[in-house]
Amino acid sequence: SIPLSYFSGIGASSREGILVKGSNYLDSIKNIKEIAFDKTGTITTGELKVKHIVPISNQYTREMICDIMGSFAFLVDDINPTQKALMNYFTKNDKYHKKSEVPFSSERKYRAITFDDNRSFVLGAPEFLTDNKEILDQVSGYSEFGLRVLLLGEADYLEEGHYHSLTPVCLITISDIIKEDAHDTFDYFKSQGVSIKVLSGDNPLTVSRVCTLAG
Repeated sequence: SIPLSYFSGIGASSREGILVKGSNYLDSIKNIKEIAFDKTGTITTGELKVKHIVPISNQYTREMICDIMGSFAFLVDDINPTQKALMNYFTKNDKYHKKSEVPFSSERKYRAITFDDNRSFVLGAPEFLTDNKEILDQVSGYSEFGLRVLLLGEADYLEEGHYHSLTPVCLITISDIIKEDAHDTFDYFKSQGVSIKVLSGDNPLTVSRVCTLAG
């Protein structure tokens, strides 16, 4: 019967991790002309890994950067895939303790911590933290290979959720892995005349490269 067909269709979808709110939505699937995907964890596996540490300031050696990040990465209260990648890469230490924190925000694209020695560090999207052309050119170079890039900088101080006078310290690049079935999935939708859009808060060059590799 028709009701049983709808029931079976909704059940089969759920086994594939697809939530269908009702039978009318099953009917409307055939009319879809455009579909939007999230990038991280949908097109890619979401298993992020730190690839490069690129010092920018002569004041900070790689060892000093690892010491800072060995505290910074473990002092935040909200854990996301990027934070997990940092925690997996840097060795935890107790050299610095948190005095205050500005949590990550998708609007401002950074998080910041002031250590107990009164030094403040900011970590986030380079294009939101600096207008230095040389640094942004480096970022573009890594982004064109599909890498996510973070900028670590030292601020004079933090006040009311904002930093003041940022000095770039280093770039941190992070890779993600494209899912094995992403290419076939994209090919199928294209064969059905469905236009594909990708939603992401990452650098557009990074997103573009991932989409190209995914098909």
